[in-house]
Order: sequence, then C-alpha cells, then structure tokens
Amino acid sequence: MMKQGMKPIHPGQILKEMYLEPLNLNQTDASANLGLNMQRNYDLWNAGQRIKLSEIKVFRKPRNASSKGALSHF
Repeated sequence: MMKQGMKPIHPGQILKEMYLEPLNLNQTDASANLGLNMQRNYDLWNAGQRIKLSEIKVFRKPRNASSKGALSHF
C-alpha cells in the first residue's frame, strides 16, 4: 500500500505530458498498450484520504459457532 504523504499527480497528466503528446498518440491507442497501474494507485490514495480506518468494522466469526452451523443458514 502507498504511503499517505503528498497527493500524487493524476496519472492522466503524467501520461499526457510524457507519452501522448511526444508520441502523437490518443488515449485509446495508449490505453491499449498500458496496464495503467498508476490509475489504481491514484484511486487507492484518494480513497484512503476519504475513509477513516477507525470506522471500518471487521467481520469476525463468533467464538461458539461451528463452521457447519454457520453456513447452514444460506
């Protein structure tokens, strides 16, 4: 996971300035040739800024429930 420091530059801006304009490519051609992990990292960073980790609830299996009984209700 990324550190919560400075907000990253939007991936589209980096791609536009470093690749699309110099190579005279459009977005469709470029996206067909890239995995675009930068967008995922950008989205995760932004989501991390909006979510308070203290408000996330963790689902835990009850201590007295058996694995057979817990699934029989579905």
